[in-house]
Amino acid sequence: MKDKQQNDYFFMDVLAFMKKNGRILFIALVVSFVATYLFTRFVVSPKYESQAIIYPANFIPVSDESPTEQAVQMLNAGDIRNKVIDSFNLVEHYNLGEKYSITWLNELYNKHVTIEPTLYSSIIISVVDNDPELAANMANAIVELLNVKMLANKREKFAEWTTIYKKKYETKKARIQNLQKELTQLRVSKGVLNFEEQSAALITNINSLELKLQKAKERIEFFKSNSVVGRKDSIARYEIVERNAGSRLVELKPVFDSMLLVGDKIAGIQNMVELELESLADYKAEYEQALLNEEREITYSYEITKAGVSDQPAYPKKLFTSVLTSLSLTFALALALILLQLKNEIAKRA
Repeated sequence: MKDKQQNDYFFMDVLAFMKKNGRILFIALVVSFVATYLFTRFVVSPKYESQAIIYPANFIPVSDESPTEQAVQMLNAGDIRNKVIDSFNLVEHYNLGEKYSITWLNELYNKHVTIEPTLYSSIIISVVDNDPELAANMANAIVELLNVKMLANKREKFAEWTTIYKKKYETKKARIQNLQKELTQLRVSKGVLNFEEQSAALITNINSLELKLQKAKERIEFFKSNSVVGRKDSIARYEIVERNAGSRLVELKPVFDSMLLVGDKIAGIQNMVELELESLADYKAEYEQALLNEEREITYSYEITKAGVSDQPAYPKKLFTSVLTSLSLTFALALALILLQLKNEIAKRA
């Protein structure tokens, strides 16, 4: 019952306060609303926002960083920021004058440009400016600068790999050339220009001489064992054949043995050349792939949304700002009137 009476008294006090000050509060509400609206409309420069949304592509994972985290770091890097500042002459656009602070310039840039990842691993690049066309161009330029920077970095890295593979390829090629030169010198110095043909001819000659020697020995033995007409002459003739065949065999067999040794060396070098040629083909393929990677045009972002020129200002929100400001001022005025009324009542009681 007591609480109800207190509520009734409170309600009556509110009615009395509103009856006394309601007109003032209403006028303050309307005036502050209109004033704020006019101020935001005609005095405050409108800000236009343009957004580009991209998805990172062709990023190589580094440590535990995702491609999105890498791309955000690249987009926030100082070199991209400085290129945007220079390209769009932001020092003049922000009216900083000749003696400006780099720190202040960077703070203004960060105030107008925000780069944030989304929950879906894409990246939003937002640019706010009083020039809607400039805002859109800046957002799109930042995306393009990401591609340019990443492509330059990757080409630098690919150039390093190209140098490495080129050196490996040229070293292998030089080794093969040295082996081929050694093979040619060996053949010329030993007179073995075609081992297969020359060795086959030697074997044929040796076999023929051995056969002739064997036949001569058999005939000499025959004539020595049998008394026939012309026996001495036949023995003498076959002995000459035996001596000639034997001496020729004595000459050819060392030549053949030497040729076999040379043939082994030639075969060994030829095998090494063949193995080196196989690996040379692999090195050449690696080198050509590195050259292809170095020259290839690669994009490092999929453009989900390209920044467009906004026709509606993002800031200030005139209606929202006017309502919030007018309500805040009216509340402050009401509070001041209440405090003034309490002060007066205390003074009367005193």
